[in-house]
Amino acid sequence: MKGTDPNLDCANVIEEELLDRKFDCSNFVDVREQPLSHNLTCNILTPLMSSPGCLVVTNDRLYFQAADGVILSNDTNVINWLIDDVVATARRYDELYDRAMEIFLNDNTSVLLAFGNSNDRELVLNLLHQVPCHTDQLFLKDAVEQWSQDSLSNFEYLLILNSAAGRTFHDLSRYPVFPWVIADYTSSKLDLKVASTFRDFSKPMGALNPDRLKYFTMRMASMEEMDSPFLYGTHYSAPGYVLYYLVRCMPEHMLCLQNVRFFF
Repeated sequence: MKGTDPNLDCANVIEEELLDRKFDCSNFVDVREQPLSHNLTCNILTPLMSSPGCLVVTNDRLYFQAADGVILSNDTNVINWLIDDVVATARRYDELYDRAMEIFLNDNTSVLLAFGNSNDRELVLNLLHQVPCHTDQLFLKDAVEQWSQDSLSNFEYLLILNSAAGRTFHDLSRYPVFPWVIADYTSSKLDLKVASTFRDFSKPMGALNPDRLKYFTMRMASMEEMDSPFLYGTHYSAPGYVLYYLVRCMPEHMLCLQNVRFFF
C-alpha cells in the first residue's frame, strides 16, 4: 500500500508482540505459588503516564510484568505485592472506561491498575474479596457511621468520600477535592459559632464573587441562540488546574503536560 512507513509498521508489530507476551512464571517468589488468574493485560497508571504490561494473581501475591523493559532500580521488569499487604481496593475509571482499580497497601501507598475490560477488573476484585472496597456501598455506610461517632477525623472521612467517588492521587483529572469552608482569613482566632466565619453554602463556588457571577451570567445570556448554553465553561478538576497548584512538588508532570516544554 502506498504511503505505508515500513519502520512504523515494524514498530507496531514489535509493540504488539511485547503487549501479548505472557507472564514468565519463573518470576514467582515462591515456586509453590499457584496462579489464580489467567494472564491479564494491564497498565500501571500514574499522573499523565501509563506503563503497559500484564498482571497475574496467585494465592500469595499480585505480579505485574512490564511489557517494555526494565522498570525497577534492581534491574527487573516485574513488581509484586503481597496480598496480605493489601488493606483496601477501589473501582476506578481509565479515562472514560470503567475498567480500572486501585489497591491500597499497608505502607500508605497505592497502585492504580487499568485492565483491558471491566470483567478482568472484577475478577481481581473477587480474588481480593477479603479486603474492603471503597466503592462498595457497605464500606461507605460503615465510614459514615464511624465518622458520626468521631472514630474518623474530618480529613480521613473526606478522603474516603473522594475515594468512594472515584477520585485518586494517580489521576489528575479525578484528583481528590476538599470543600472550601472558611471565609474568615483575617482573624487570628476563628469563632466557629459565628456565621460569617464560614462561606455561604447556599451558593456554588463560582457564585461567591458577585462580579465574577455577573460576568458569567452575562456571558450565558449571550448564548441564547446556542443549543446548550452554560454558566461555567471550565471544570475545577482539570489536569492543568491541578498541576498549577502542584507544580512545585510535581514539576516533572507539568513538563509532561506541556509536551516537555515550559511555556511563558
